[in-house]
Amino acid sequence: MLDVVITVAPALFCAPGALLLGHLCGRATHPWLPIQDFELDAAFNLGILKGTRMRRLAYAWERRILQGIDVVSSISGSMVRRAVAKGVVPSKTVLFPNWVDLDAIQPQGQEQRNSNSYRQELGIGEQDLVLLYSGSMNKK
Repeated sequence: MLDVVITVAPALFCAPGALLLGHLCGRATHPWLPIQDFELDAAFNLGILKGTRMRRLAYAWERRILQGIDVVSSISGSMVRRAVAKGVVPSKTVLFPNWVDLDAIQPQGQEQRNSNSYRQELGIGEQDLVLLYSGSMNKK
């Protein structure tokens, strides 16, 4: 039987717990880390974390954690490549996008847009473009 312990990053700070749980559960347990964001990169780039020493320590800790995970997945090819650059063995990586299948979900035609109940309920005009961002760029 194959057991998997999954923790989602962010928050990378939960990954050591997943590693410990996997270790406690035995050899058949494989930790998997789906990376949605490289939070240490974001924290340093936004100035939330500062300092050369802090950066060096944080990235060494991140590398050690990532190297201990059996499967590291991420939402884009560039993020998978970034994981490899951070020390993950390429054979342990998986591209696992978390967005829609563009062959199945496409922009609505004018007639569908005009009769869309969500647009009507929310007062969104026929020519208004609707975009969605889910996430944050702030201190956590």
